[in-house]
Amino acid sequence: MSCIGEARQVLGATRDEGILDVARRRMRELSELQLNYRALLQQLRQEHHSHGNDLMAYYIDERLKLLRSVMGRYEKKVSRKQEERVAADLGGRVQANSGAMEMGGGADVRVAGHTRVECKYTESPTYTLKLDDLEKLRQQSMQAGEAPVMQIEFRGVPGRRERFALVPWPKDAVPAYTLRAAKSTRLTRVLLCTRLLNGRFQLLFQPAYAPAKAFELMYWSDYLEQNKES
Repeated sequence: MSCIGEARQVLGATRDEGILDVARRRMRELSELQLNYRALLQQLRQEHHSHGNDLMAYYIDERLKLLRSVMGRYEKKVSRKQEERVAADLGGRVQANSGAMEMGGGADVRVAGHTRVECKYTESPTYTLKLDDLEKLRQQSMQAGEAPVMQIEFRGVPGRRERFALVPWPKDAVPAYTLRAAKSTRLTRVLLCTRLLNGRFQLLFQPAYAPAKAFELMYWSDYLEQNKES
């Protein structure tokens, strides 16, 4: 049974018809548009808290725990598939327990001695990128003598998934567009697609009292072409 099917089963066990109607409507939206699952949980939580019935609140909370488990499995499945695609693209290997490994931490996919990739995805139109994540990946890559790469996948619209690569800015390259930020920035699929039409896209982090850090954003397909040539 699919994750959505399991979630429907969980929601179908809810006795409160008002909550059930809202839940079914939300789930139909998820089926059609692949909206953010965590947003669904937050909406349901707010709605059932307004009832004031302790027994019903406990009953729904138990089903929310089951729903959270279903969605957690869904997120792990999506992440794993993304990592497997990246590994196939680069001829690398998916790292087991990447976040917990001392030498492999900060990377989901590695091409030993060559490339280290961190995979991120979002089901919303935006993604919040943090300098701390990039710096962690860069430092661990340098220690292993590997090139750091971050893949960001926008999954919000079925049939319109876009994959981007984020790499250190090449020395002496001239950007066509520069996006400046301090320690984090919110990226949108539309912004990236629009700006990349004009040429090289530079992301410049300028934190207070620290050196600026520059990165290049490009389509994943363009990164793969560059990787073949190098």
